[in-house]
Amino acid sequence: MGSPKALLCDGCGQPASPEHLAARLKRLEWATRFRPVHISVLFLGAASPADENDFLYAGAGEETPARPAGAVRGEARQILYAAGLISLLEGGSGGRAEALAAFQHRGYFLTHVLECPLLLSPTQGSTVEQAQLPRVLVRIRRSLRPKRIALVAQSLDVLIPRLAGSDLGPNLLLNKGKAFALDAAEPAAEVERLRQALLATTG
Repeated sequence: MGSPKALLCDGCGQPASPEHLAARLKRLEWATRFRPVHISVLFLGAASPADENDFLYAGAGEETPARPAGAVRGEARQILYAAGLISLLEGGSGGRAEALAAFQHRGYFLTHVLECPLLLSPTQGSTVEQAQLPRVLVRIRRSLRPKRIALVAQSLDVLIPRLAGSDLGPNLLLNKGKAFALDAAEPAAEVERLRQALLATTG
């Protein structure tokens, strides 16, 4: 009798332990609290950050003294800066929740091709991302239905031809034909380019 087939997570296509699935459901719960009814810009990343403090919606609505505003970093901080909301995070009394409420009010929402952190090598991760793309496209078309889609990870560049060739192509918000590389080693310039692109969509 052969060994049982490993259960795969439908959110990322990777092997899924009970802990993995529970963590994914928690991330979905956090994000759903701040999902706009109508999405003006969908920020599409490659994989959900491994560090909870890098995940934009971590602890949303569950702020405690143990989760101070200063703990928000990585992708979460970059997205809020590009959205022009970093001042709410740093200077407002509501911290992450206040910034996310404003993010939601603008019709902004962040999701990832892989809804969980990448457990595989970068090469394997690219293969999984490409395999997950059809599921992601269905979710974007049927559920999210954004006006614009901003790609915010350089590893998504390989997916651009498929995205551009789909009915979602006209909705793509790109950086000279490429994704905004917020996952680059030095992302400051990319974050600023994304900020300017967002301003142009509302200007």
